[in-house]
Amino acid sequence: MNNGADFRKERARRIDKARLMKGWTRTQLADAAGYSEKTVFNLLAGKAVHNLTVVNVCQSLGIEPELEDESQFVEVADAAYGEYPRGPHRKFEGGYFAYRRSFSSPARLMRTCIEIEWAEDEGLIFREHSQFQSGRRQVDNSQSGRVHISQTTGLVHLVTSVEGSVRLITLTKMIGGEDVMRGAVLTQIDRAAYYLPAFSPIVLRKLRDFDLDKHRAMVGPIDDSAEEYEFICEELAHTERRVIEAAVRSSEPLASFATA
Repeated sequence: MNNGADFRKERARRIDKARLMKGWTRTQLADAAGYSEKTVFNLLAGKAVHNLTVVNVCQSLGIEPELEDESQFVEVADAAYGEYPRGPHRKFEGGYFAYRRSFSSPARLMRTCIEIEWAEDEGLIFREHSQFQSGRRQVDNSQSGRVHISQTTGLVHLVTSVEGSVRLITLTKMIGGEDVMRGAVLTQIDRAAYYLPAFSPIVLRKLRDFDLDKHRAMVGPIDDSAEEYEFICEELAHTERRVIEAAVRSSEPLASFATA
């Protein structure tokens, strides 16, 4: 018995059922997922396709992707990072643009590039590619760390620890067919002869056609001339209002603290 083929056929039946529940034709599903009809036909026929194809098709239908037969060997993250299985969390693997408000200019957003991948016997790891202007020179502020996922809170934590300096990004998970995670970053910023704790809302948007060299070259500050500027401003405002909480005592809105 070919267990791999059986698994793909059962997965195909589940995906096709979700398609029928939406009342979509296969052509409509292909258009929604951004693939050719042939690719979607192969998936629904139980043939082997790329994992990213499964993820994107399932996201367009609002269902969780199944990327491996869980009756077989299951990869699990180290207990220190949440002991989460890889299968249900494969959708986090890939590239993202991350956006937060600038700490120096409220009207400007900072765009960085984050790549997340699986490290055997550890779990998900991330690398964030970032740079900013300091006087006349470009400063590379790239960093990397572990992805901690709580099985009880439903949150994702990207933790960086370098020589005692810790940065924490806490995010809500992607829901259904969404490609966005929303949350907050707690870090520290350099103010002349001393550092200050710094806090800002942050939004991660998954890149469907991730190309590390291409997207890494696009990091840095953006303003209202950027195509996604208005969308990201709305996402950050929504995050401030509905997603995060800050115990501050002031008549000023949360955004003022996030952009100072």
